[in-house]
Order: sequence, then C-alpha cells, then structure tokens
Amino acid sequence: MASAAQPVPGCAADEPFGVGWVLAVLAPAVATLAGVLCAPLFGLSTDVVLFFLATVVVALVGGLGPALLASLAGGLLLNYFLTHRCTRSPSPSGRT
Repeated sequence: MASAAQPVPGCAADEPFGVGWVLAVLAPAVATLAGVLCAPLFGLSTDVVLFFLATVVVALVGGLGPALLASLAGGLLLNYFLTHRCTRSPSPSGRT
C-alpha cells in the first residue's frame, strides 16, 4: 500500500492559508513606508529592489496568488508614492 506524502518543511503549502495573503498586503505597505522615510538616503533603484525583495518573501511564504497580489500592490504603491510626477507646463499658444 502507498503511504501518504510527507509534507516538506518550509514549503509554502505548509503555511496556514491567511498568512501569505496578509503578508501580501503588509509587505508592500512596509516597503512603501521604508521608501518614503528613507527617501533622502536612497534612490529609486533601491526602492525597486526593496519592493522586489518584499514580493520574493511573499512568494516564498504564500505562493503564487499572494505574490501576484504583492507585486501588483507594490507596483502601484511604488509608482504613486516614490516616483516623481511629470507635469507638462502649458504652452503659450494654449495647445497641449
């Protein structure tokens, strides 16, 4: 008779269901907070690495679904809070 498969320690499937999803929301928020607080010290490339690291941690803990949520949330938060806005000055003729 075949025995049941043994769980692999540290595997994402061993974690409770909600941990990965909660981390998928919290990790990008923490990365945003760190990026905003350390803005005078770091540039945009360091912020991008920080968000990438947060997404990798979420993927290791929660799997594919939470990692996709973390990458989407991280990308939106990074774009909104940590990039400079490009504004176009109005032209003298009134056309844009």
